[in-house]
Amino acid sequence: MTRDSIDQKRQVDVAIIGSGPTGLMAAELAAKAGRKVVVYDRMRQPGRKFLLAGSDGLNLTHDEALEHFASRYDQVEPVRRLLQAFSPQDLRHWAHSLGEPTFVGSSGRVFPQSMKASPLLRAWLARLAGLGVVFKGGQTLRGWDKENLYFDAMTLKARSTVLAMGGASWPRFGTDGAWQTLFPADIITSLTPSNCRFPVRWSAILLNQHDGGLIKNAAVLTKNGWHSGDLRIVKQGLEGGPVYAAAGHWQQEKKMIIDLLPNRSSPWLQERWSKMPAKISTSAKLKRLNLKSASLALVSEMRARLQLKFPDCLKSLTMPLDLAPSMERAISTRGGVKWQAVDEFLAFKARHRTYIGGEMLDWDAPTGGYLLQACFSMGHQIGLALAAEPK
Repeated sequence: MTRDSIDQKRQVDVAIIGSGPTGLMAAELAAKAGRKVVVYDRMRQPGRKFLLAGSDGLNLTHDEALEHFASRYDQVEPVRRLLQAFSPQDLRHWAHSLGEPTFVGSSGRVFPQSMKASPLLRAWLARLAGLGVVFKGGQTLRGWDKENLYFDAMTLKARSTVLAMGGASWPRFGTDGAWQTLFPADIITSLTPSNCRFPVRWSAILLNQHDGGLIKNAAVLTKNGWHSGDLRIVKQGLEGGPVYAAAGHWQQEKKMIIDLLPNRSSPWLQERWSKMPAKISTSAKLKRLNLKSASLALVSEMRARLQLKFPDCLKSLTMPLDLAPSMERAISTRGGVKWQAVDEFLAFKARHRTYIGGEMLDWDAPTGGYLLQACFSMGHQIGLALAAEPK
């Protein structure tokens, strides 16, 4: 996108606040329809958090049936409508049009061939520049009234406004959730960490020997049952797909429950345990169950803190939540503007020709491409609405 003095007159056609997938997708469709679009962001460069999302491989979306896809969201109905208008396949076609063909990984996750966010973002920004979209960095929205938008050093009047300022995770990349105070309290659900690691203050002994260690093929209890996968011991706690999927549940229950032997039944475990020689130590018995070193270390750590009942605890190792989960390093946040505050086009009912999308709305989903897909689909919906507005 280009940088110029288009906003010196303090009046624009379309003002988009936020340069993530939602804001940029809305900008693309609006500009294609002939709207004059300016994108404002706190950060000096556009798409900073999008680049972060691709640091370990850009998981754009997921390859599965639409109904199953939609069921992954806590707000199934409104998200289903958005997915029907801009589906995972549509997103893949869009990426291909930018010179970034995609492929489906073994787990159903969809990635660009380059695996990175930066080539896709560069091509996207070039397309937007060609459409006349202007980017203004270093601009923080502080409030609004019926007529104006108020930034730190300017007052702006826009014919149409898009609010896509993100949630509150990774605030150093421009999303700190400060916008919550700009809305009436009765239409906001407070932002909390989602898809975040389970915080633990480990002993020095465990970290010295097992920092980065994988707990293979475990399962974590979620509100919808068990979620299986690998867990990783890190300095600040436990992370991994099952931990993220259960984040809402363990935050609510103030504890996380892990099954270290999800492929073995409780009766099998009881029988196997009872047949082991009584004279051997608990540690020796655990090794006979083929638990790997990181799993053994986790049990040993919890055994030093809690009264564990063996072998039952191996099927339901309960870890109390003693520390607050970090917002700063959460993958996403839940909470935001309630869906009742917007219509089916994501137009904000309390302000004329104003739209809200992305993580500013109150929804949640697991990792695996579902987060980005919803943000793109929301931007697409808003872009269509901007294109359809009377000139």
